[in-house]
Amino acid sequence: MTEQQIEIASIRFRDLGAVTRMTHENMTGADRQFTRLVSSPLGFWVSNVLLPINLLLAGSGFKAVYRGEMIGCAYLKLSKRCGYVFNVSVRRSYRRQSIGCLLMEHLESETRKNRRQWMALQVDDGNVAAESLYETLGYIAFHPCFYAGMAHDIKRLEANGDVGVERLSSYRGSRLFTRYLEVERVEGDAWASRIIGDLVSVPSPTGEFYRCLVANDEVGCILCERKEDSLKIKLVLRPDQWGNRVAREVIASTLDALGVIRSTIEVYLGSSQHHEAVAWLFADLGLEERVKSRILMLKRIVP
Repeated sequence: MTEQQIEIASIRFRDLGAVTRMTHENMTGADRQFTRLVSSPLGFWVSNVLLPINLLLAGSGFKAVYRGEMIGCAYLKLSKRCGYVFNVSVRRSYRRQSIGCLLMEHLESETRKNRRQWMALQVDDGNVAAESLYETLGYIAFHPCFYAGMAHDIKRLEANGDVGVERLSSYRGSRLFTRYLEVERVEGDAWASRIIGDLVSVPSPTGEFYRCLVANDEVGCILCERKEDSLKIKLVLRPDQWGNRVAREVIASTLDALGVIRSTIEVYLGSSQHHEAVAWLFADLGLEERVKSRILMLKRIVP
């Protein structure tokens, strides 16, 4: 089989049955959410009903055809600045024969035709084959890591009295958090700052917001989201505060304000550069670096 023998064509309504079967074959075991869904008979039935409808409405589908047989497929959804790729699937017997590369090249070509400059997709952590394919094609993971550990590891160190937090309303907190997040992205992930706002939503106002203060000077914002016995903390700071003990101390102050002692916590910094700057500090606290369950990967296709 040669590349010249493979045709890339648009997916039609009559193809949805074959696409659904191929998607099940590829995503079961590779995509955590999908695998959990189809693990029960009811979930499997629901996926067979809803998946074709979702694919029909979510974007434009393309298939790889060899001697009249569909051997792969991929979907593309155009946003304001990028083409978002999803449901890239190749039949098991045709893998490792560049079918995925051909489909991705076609999606990138379609995106260029529609005057978008970026490509984006998500892949599950641990899906080595997919990650390797996308990295080979020039895709870069966007800020894929966070820190995790126990709340008491942060609280065990004495806080600086000059550092504190102040509770904000959801409205004020959401606006302040968004402002500092935009600064973090420009300073700490400059290569992706123009596109990431289209792909990552503004934080929901359902959490608890705190203004970060050093000697009564505002330096950032924290968003806390509780879930049973765990706590998710999202911290954004002024760049001149990265890499010093302010990150640990404002988190400790927030835990005091929340009354959290024994919970497990996840700490997300606003940018990859900020994340790297506090690595030494969080390692000293026993917090471990972990990779997000789903990783956003980006590629600029137009200079």
